[in-house]
Amino acid sequence: MAKSKAEADHQQAVETKKLLARADAITAQTNQAIDSLSSSWAILVEDIVGLPKWVSG
Repeated sequence: MAKSKAEADHQQAVETKKLLARADAITAQTNQAIDSLSSSWAILVEDIVGLPKWVSG
């Protein structure tokens, strides 16, 4: 049984919507990971830069 053009277009739209939702989720996870990494990096740099001050008293 062949699908009509409208049915095929609808199915394509549904699949596209699913892919876009997944891409949004991946983007959110990536941004969260970058924020976390940035925070860790800032703390590490602060520790490295602050170390000589701590050592020198």
